[in-house]
Amino acid sequence: MELTILNPVHEPEIVFKNAYFIIINKPEGMLVHPDGSSEELTVADWVVTKFPETKEVGETQKLKNGISIFRPGIVHRIDRGTSGLLIIARTQEAYVQLKEMFKGREIRKEYRALAYGIFKNEHEIIDKPIGRNAGDFRKWSAEHGARGELRDAITEYFVLSERRMGKELMNVLSRPKGSATINGLTYIQLFPKTGRTHQLRVHLKSIGHSIVNDELYATSYPRIKESKRMMLHAYALTIPAVEGKWEEVNVVSEIPKDMSPVLDLFK
Repeated sequence: MELTILNPVHEPEIVFKNAYFIIINKPEGMLVHPDGSSEELTVADWVVTKFPETKEVGETQKLKNGISIFRPGIVHRIDRGTSGLLIIARTQEAYVQLKEMFKGREIRKEYRALAYGIFKNEHEIIDKPIGRNAGDFRKWSAEHGARGELRDAITEYFVLSERRMGKELMNVLSRPKGSATINGLTYIQLFPKTGRTHQLRVHLKSIGHSIVNDELYATSYPRIKESKRMMLHAYALTIPAVEGKWEEVNVVSEIPKDMSPVLDLFK
């Protein structure tokens, strides 16, 4: 597949690389790997074009529809609607080591998000197992009625800034008839201690503070007028040093422009 079919504006940005792995800034709206139903270019397609050695790195994953895909160098993933930092291994040895670091919770990940409502607590650790949503196969749940295997999931958050409903927020929000009433919006830091599918989105929904513009978990809420994207960004990564290989790596990805207009109100 030719990379030229992808708009350069929406290509991943390389923010760090060494002999063992690269870290990219994934744009919002781009799939990390094929989902078995669409033919659009993914991060997996892009990375083997830019770094051919990754074709020999990683493992095969079987999708729900039974299709098997190879994930070249992809150590972890972020949702299609989430932008931000993603690690891709360049050697099989590094792939295995980084996977073990994630499993041992040694890699620190920080996200930034805009959530509905004013939080009661400025800091909290959400410790709620996640299972399947009973009514929608696309969703996961950390609430009563979740089905299937319930997997441990832990998320820590800190409130950075909040803005109660007023003229300024009313001007940036589109409020369709019948949408939920909110008392404001809150800008937060999120630190996932585990890596479950949709974990941050599901945990915030479970405490009544879904992520702004989340089309799956916040369908009845007002939307931002100037940006249709989900207001969630993988902001920072810390990868511990490995003796004889790499020193500690700390990377930050600035908040993207399509999140900035509304976040300017929270400075």
